[in-house]
This record gives sequence, structure tokens and C-alpha cells, in this order.
Amino acid sequence: MEQMILADFTTHLTNPDKSDISKIDIKLAWYCHYGLLTLFKGVNQTKTCLCPPNYFGSQCQWQSQRISLTLQFRTQTIISSTVIYQLIIMLIDEQGNIAPNYEQITYMPAHDCNAKFNIYLLYPHRPKYSSTNYSIRIDLFDKLTLDYWTSWYLSIPFQFLPVNRISTQLIIPEVQENKLCTLSCGEHGQCMRYTNMNNSVFCRCDQRYSGTFCNITYQCQCSNDSFCLAPSICAWGQHVEYDKINVIFHIPNEDEVDFACEFVETFMYLELRILKENRTKISNDERLRSLTILHHIAVGCLRMVPRIESEEIKNLVPTIAPYDSNVQAQYSLYAKEPKFKENLRMRLLIDIGDLIDYLIAYHSDDASSINVALKLYSLSSILNVIKYLYKNKLCSTQQHLRFIVVRRIVIQIEQVIFKLFELSIHRCSEVRRQAQIYLFTMFSHFSFSYQVILDRIIELFNKSDEVDHDEIKGCLYILLGNESFFLPTKHSWEILEKLWPSIACTKHVRKLSTQNLINCIMEKIYKRFNNVAIIENTNDISKQAAIDLWRKLEKYEFELYNRV
Repeated sequence: MEQMILADFTTHLTNPDKSDISKIDIKLAWYCHYGLLTLFKGVNQTKTCLCPPNYFGSQCQWQSQRISLTLQFRTQTIISSTVIYQLIIMLIDEQGNIAPNYEQITYMPAHDCNAKFNIYLLYPHRPKYSSTNYSIRIDLFDKLTLDYWTSWYLSIPFQFLPVNRISTQLIIPEVQENKLCTLSCGEHGQCMRYTNMNNSVFCRCDQRYSGTFCNITYQCQCSNDSFCLAPSICAWGQHVEYDKINVIFHIPNEDEVDFACEFVETFMYLELRILKENRTKISNDERLRSLTILHHIAVGCLRMVPRIESEEIKNLVPTIAPYDSNVQAQYSLYAKEPKFKENLRMRLLIDIGDLIDYLIAYHSDDASSINVALKLYSLSSILNVIKYLYKNKLCSTQQHLRFIVVRRIVIQIEQVIFKLFELSIHRCSEVRRQAQIYLFTMFSHFSFSYQVILDRIIELFNKSDEVDHDEIKGCLYILLGNESFFLPTKHSWEILEKLWPSIACTKHVRKLSTQNLINCIMEKIYKRFNNVAIIENTNDISKQAAIDLWRKLEKYEFELYNRV
């Protein structure tokens, strides 16, 4: 039996040996042009080429007729949705038939927000039939439930070209497509509209049906837990019954903990030192490399790093529902307590915070490094605990309500939120957008933390002198929030008393885009705000006190009232 092995010349080229240089056949190195050469070790050493999709032929010498497609997806909200999507990109002809060559993409908005997907769609025939025109249809599904979400239509402008290059950005709608249309699709289809072309409709066929009007049947080759779009196109879901998952967790042993600690201290300190000592010398690529290494280390190992130490809150007010219990079960995540020479969480907050300030001041064009630095900066504090900013003012300024206060506080979190807020109103739009994403992440992890920035927003809105337009616009985007966070309707009398009038009376709306943002905020308030029910229940003692305090208003008081 013949055994397939990679060609020997690849080994020679990557790790050459002086004694073997004369044995390398240069012709063999270029035998497959743009493909990968394999040799079948046998009597004749048969050569076979493995071609990429954009080339074909016995030696990968011919270009495939194709569409080179670059896609980027964005959600309509500032922060990414938690839904996982399944995208199916297909070629369709004028009769609505789906070509067998297609691509599937799993898209996670929280992870792939800035990702660009480069794919090839090959025409079904070589050479391409000149009489047949094709277009591109992209279907979007919820990955977990396989529910249909929406579709996009992309035209191919120059059908006669052997290679078409198309690049586009598509917006994922907040809700599933359900607009009615009048195209008759028979019993086995449903009329749908393309999201990016309101006047274009198509028949979305049921499983085992195809064609322009869903009147052609075919045999589905997909499994029962998938959705069949064509004979060979299956949208795979991940249905699962939660009570049957039977997850088994691994508890790291002592050797694994020691290795993780050694790995973190060896590589994290090295990269931090490079970023600190050589910040004025290293290139953008070198800076991005170091930040990427730090980010991946933080994602994998930062949970082992202890929380930042802080003083315990004293004078807690007892409540009916106590925060503590003497019979709490304690579980250790590791076989031994990880030990580091210092708290890396605090070190990251300080060093990466300083680096962000430096990048904003001198390298604001390095958007990639700023993005990774912001991600690392917020990640360093995301596992900490915050002091909720409520006090029981009826008791004293030193006492806190127990049910909304955690045992240990981290004042540094407020500094993190302040820094992210200042970056969220920065003059650079890309910096603002990225900072807002991580600011909303902080708000979602730490309840009531939005109160840290409330006074600063009100201060900017109420300024009588000139204010930077970017700062006002950044504040409005923060107020607009996302699908899970909307500041103006938080349950707080301070917001109703101070923030709402500031929004309505701000004098810094000079551009149409700013006015549109305020209109969006107002519309969102109308939809989300629940009116507060005030029940009047005044006792006799209070009524008598009011009678005793009553007096006639003086003339100047009437005049003051009329002016108000």
C-alpha cells in the first residue's frame, strides 16, 4: 500500500542542511505552482497537487472562475448581541436554483464585531456558462434554535469577468424579518424581503423544495437536527437538553497550577516591560504583538490571580435578609492556592492604563493596539467586586444598606469606569466606539456603577460655554446604550430630577446627527419608561402640621412664582 508523505523539499527549504542542498530539485519546488505538492512513496513516486479553491488543474496552473467576497457584519446596537448566528452564503441563478458551491460562517457579534471574512464562491461549471447570470444570497439563522432571521441580496456587476471582487458591510437587524409581501410562493414557500433591498422579494422554500416558486422537490441529505436549504446545504444547529448535558469540570492539580503561575510570570512581565521601556521605539506591529500576547494570557489565566485587596466595609446595617450565613459551603477551584509575587491584576490596571493614555496622546491612529489595550484594561477589572454606590442616608453617612453592598470593595473600579468614560467621549470616533463597548460591559457586570459618570454627563450638558461636539456626541451614545443597558430609565430619582432636564435643555445641539441622537433617546424613553405610581396616604398628624405651617404668600413671593 502506498503511503502519502509531504514532499522532502519542504523540509529542506524550512530547515536546510548544507550536505543536502545539492539534492534539492528546484523544478520540483515549483511543480504545483500555487498548490501543495505531495508524493506517493512507491515505485514511481507519483506526484499529486493539492490546489486552493482559486486554482485548479493537474498542477494548479489554471485560475478558477469565481467571486472573491469580503464580508463584514455589524449589529444595529453599539454593543454586540449575545446571539450566535449561522450565515450561509450561496450562489443563485435567475431561476432561483442554488448552486452546490457555498460557504458557511458562524458569527458571534461579541467576538467577531471587527472581523472581515474572505471567501471564494466558485461557479458550478468550468468554464462558466456565459448565458447564465448569477447573484449572491446570504441567509442568517440563529445558531442555537435554527430560527430564520433575515436574508441579503448581492448583485454581481460584471458577469463576463472570470474573477469578480465584491466587498460589503451588512447590518444585522435587531428583530427577525417578518415584513409581509405579495409574491405567491405556493404551499411550500413563504414570501420574504431582502433586508438590504426593500423592493426585492423572493420565495423562501420549505425543506425539500426549491425553485423560484418552491415547486421543485429534492431529496434532503441532512440529518434530523439540521435545516435543509438545498440537497447538499445543511444549516447545523446545536439543540441540547440542559438536564442531559452532564458537564464534568476539571480541577487543576498542583503541577498545573505551578506551571500556570510560572508561565504567567515569565511571559506577562516580559511583555509589560517591553511595552513600558520601549514604548517610544517599538513599531505598531510590535506593540500589537505584545498586547495580543498579554490579552490571551489574561483570558486564560487571570481567573487564577487574586482580587485586588481592599479594606472591608464597616458599620453595615442589619437587614431581614442577611448577606452572610454561618453555614456557607466553600469550594476551591484549584488543588492549591496560586501564588504570584504581586497582584498582576493591579499591575495590568496601572501599566495598561498608562499605555492607553500614551497611545491616545501620541498614536491615536493605531486603532488595533488601542482596541486590544482597552479589552485588556477592562478584563483586568471585570472579575473584581465593586462598591455599589448607595448609602442609607437616614442612618448616617458611614452606614450602608447590607443587601446592596458586597463585603470587599475595589475603589479602583471607579477609576476604570472614569477612564473608559473619558475615552468614550474622545475626539476619535474609533476610540469612542471601542471604549463604549467596554464601558457597557462594565455597567452590565457592576450594578449601579453608571452613577460614577452621571454627574460628569450632567456637567457637560449644562455647560454654558463652548463644548467639544465629540464629547456631547459621545455622551449621547452612552445614554442611548444598547439592548441591555439604557441609562435614562434606570430607577433613580436623581436621573429624573437632573439628567432628563439636562437632555431637554442642552444648548450644544448644533448638528443634525446630534439632534437625531436626542430624538432616538426620547423615543426609547417613551417605549421603556414605566410611570411611577404615587399613592397619597397622608395621616391626620401630617395634615395638622401642614395647617399650622400654612400662611399667606407675600407679594414678592407671588412675583417670584410668576417668573418661574
